[in-house]
Amino acid sequence: MWVMPDDLRAFVERMSAGFGVPEEGCQVLADVLVSADEAGVPSHGVARLPFYLGRVRQGLINPSSVGIVVARSGATALLDGLNGLGPVVAAHAADRACTLAEEHGVGWVGVRGSNHFGIAAWYAEKMARRRLIGIASTNSPPAIAPWGGNQPMYGTNPVAFAFPTRGEPVVVDLSSSVTARGRILQAARDGRAIPEGWALDREGNQTTDPAAALTGSLLPMGGPKGAALALVVEVFTAVLTGATFGEPSPPNDPTWPQPYDTGHLLIALDPDTFVGRESFLDRMDRLLQGARTNLRVSKGHDPEVHAGEPHLPGEGRRARREQARRLGIVLEGSTVDALDHLAQEAGVDRLQALAVQETQDC
Repeated sequence: MWVMPDDLRAFVERMSAGFGVPEEGCQVLADVLVSADEAGVPSHGVARLPFYLGRVRQGLINPSSVGIVVARSGATALLDGLNGLGPVVAAHAADRACTLAEEHGVGWVGVRGSNHFGIAAWYAEKMARRRLIGIASTNSPPAIAPWGGNQPMYGTNPVAFAFPTRGEPVVVDLSSSVTARGRILQAARDGRAIPEGWALDREGNQTTDPAAALTGSLLPMGGPKGAALALVVEVFTAVLTGATFGEPSPPNDPTWPQPYDTGHLLIALDPDTFVGRESFLDRMDRLLQGARTNLRVSKGHDPEVHAGEPHLPGEGRRARREQARRLGIVLEGSTVDALDHLAQEAGVDRLQALAVQETQDC
């Protein structure tokens, strides 16, 4: 089914309000999730809403919390999310990191007591749009084994970076695993096999069965390097903040009775404190132009013919976003069914009412 992004945002806002989420939280939640779908990352898009609101319904997430500061020193702060919605708590933490950076040159905000926050790039880009360098990361339930082990201990632990430019920010978003666990969850919902090389089953054998992967472990990106990155993120987001780590918990279960107690890290850096904002932007222009020229020359590309081709981190994501805003977002049937069921509970019109006809350009 196809739906326009603005219609989908409004639908998510109405649904969230129906479950008691305050207006500002509804707006943040809708933008984080729909932005992921726009960017071609449906595993972190509105397919996650039944999980979030299911836990709100069960009283397992506090829909009103934005978190509170429990420690503050200079350019650093520690927030307790008080079991709030991950996107709402993390957006609040990102704003605080920006405020600290504008005052001190850097803002470092750790978060504990939160929940799954969606796509990490959203928060990094949010900070970059304030002309700051943004870094966002989170831990998650164990999914990756230490290199050479066979028991999951680290989360998939993504980290995103966003760098301001005179145009659109450069955005880098990496999972510590070969793929985000959300993609495997999506494959399980859709009844699809996963590619070889993504995951192992409980016995340590490679598997293409998403159910076996979810009870086994995900392979780290780049082998031991990815496992090392997952450990680093676990330290910054959980060990340092006081969040839970290493304890087995189902990654997408709205009825799991315990708080997930997820940890995040939001860092903002003000280039003005270093080489100066204008100098930084000049130097970014030179770096990006050099990278684009290098790519075109090395591939024998005609700069005129291939001028719009995605080359640098974030450009493909941005191209997909622009296409989605022009043509619409496609949602899998399993996602539509789950959202329509939730809509009935919330007392709002079903998503099917927003369907648009697929265009010839898709």
